[in-house]
Amino acid sequence: MGELPSSYLVNDPAPLGRRLGAWAVDAGLLLVAAILLGVMTWGRLQDYVAGAGLPAKALKAGSGLLTSGGDVEKIAADFGVDVWDKFVGYVVQAIVLLVLIELVYHFVATLWKGRTLGKVALDVRVCRFADGARTPGPAAAFRRALAATLAGTGVYAVAWIFLLQGWFFLSVVAWAAAVAVFTANLLPLPFARTRRTLNDLLSGTVVVRAGTHRQAAEAARQGAQAVRENAGRLAQHDRVQSALRSDQARRAQDLGRQALESERGRQAQDLGRKLGDRVKNRARRQPPSGPPQLPPPSSPQVPPPGSPQPLPASPQLPPLASPQLPPPGSPQPPHGSPQPPPGSPLPPPGSPQPPSGPVQPPPGRPPR
Repeated sequence: MGELPSSYLVNDPAPLGRRLGAWAVDAGLLLVAAILLGVMTWGRLQDYVAGAGLPAKALKAGSGLLTSGGDVEKIAADFGVDVWDKFVGYVVQAIVLLVLIELVYHFVATLWKGRTLGKVALDVRVCRFADGARTPGPAAAFRRALAATLAGTGVYAVAWIFLLQGWFFLSVVAWAAAVAVFTANLLPLPFARTRRTLNDLLSGTVVVRAGTHRQAAEAARQGAQAVRENAGRLAQHDRVQSALRSDQARRAQDLGRQALESERGRQAQDLGRKLGDRVKNRARRQPPSGPPQLPPPSSPQVPPPGSPQPLPASPQLPPLASPQLPPPGSPQPPHGSPQPPPGSPLPPPGSPQPPSGPVQPPPGRPPR
């Protein structure tokens, strides 16, 4: 069977359990496809029976009976063979379609990613055995898909077709060949170190561990470790911040205590106590002052009904002073002299009049 090249030493061959598990998943998917094809074929047969197929055949058989001169055996054989051929044709089409589905499925999956859905589920993949390429080429992928299809549904489909055609012996031979091919394909799997089956030998491939699940688990573990480390850093940062805050608080308390214990602090305390004592003494010497005494409200005197209402007192105006005119023939004050204010008595006749104009200083004194 050959040994693994050095490029595969880091990737162990896929274990037997994973290979069988991948095959079971792929077989389950093909079983679902076979069920869908069976339902579709059954629907086609029902349409054929309920449609115009059988009535047309019966009408043709009846007319043929009249034209053939009553050959019943020939008409019945023709009518039954036609109906059976139609049924067999529908079933054979479904079987061939199932084989093609398996062939295309294995070819495309192996060429594209080197793994079918079953191999993806079991974390294995197909690689080239010679040079260690991660995915085989188109020729190798087709050979592997063809071998897998023959060992799967291919030979069994041939046995079913022989049976439907009435070739019973060939059908038995085909069934035996299908079992032999399936066994030969899986026989090297539990014994060879490389775990290479008949498909791998014909296509030059090998199935190895893909390591996808391990990589995903490692990525998840690294992510969880990173999250834990970040959480630890955040917790440590919080502890450092709280320690710094507590240290700053202690320093502030020490500074406050030192300030209180210093000389200026003691002087400020003594001054505060003295001011407090003065305020207390002054508060003790002041008599208690109550609320101000308000005069009792006086009710207004209401006159009895029917009495005459007193009239409001009119305001007293001062008497007007009549101006005193000088008697006729008395000298008039010169123009420009100050006039006495209104209401003042006039000087008697013959009294000297005040000089008009500015007052002149006596001779020989300098003016001020």
